[in-house]
Amino acid sequence: MTIPIILHEPKTLRFEWFLSEDKTKATLVEVFGDSNGAKTRVENLIASPLIAEWLERFEPTNFHVFGNINQETRAVLEGFNATFHNYASGFLKNF
Repeated sequence: MTIPIILHEPKTLRFEWFLSEDKTKATLVEVFGDSNGAKTRVENLIASPLIAEWLERFEPTNFHVFGNINQETRAVLEGFNATFHNYASGFLKNF
């Protein structure tokens, strides 16, 4: 059963699911405007009734955080056994 939830998360820029060909593994990609946006998303997930359904369906094996985040957000995400990767360099090309 899926429970419709409306969350007001203006700093959530992208939320995408990718499935392996055999549909046994999923990768979620979430992009936020800043670290407070990521913190809001995680807090909303924890507080929502969706967390129980999510944990019934999935067993997280990796949790990676890319980008420089503030200590408050890092503290929230450490509860997910996250691996943190600070931004080093790159570019964004608009198509």
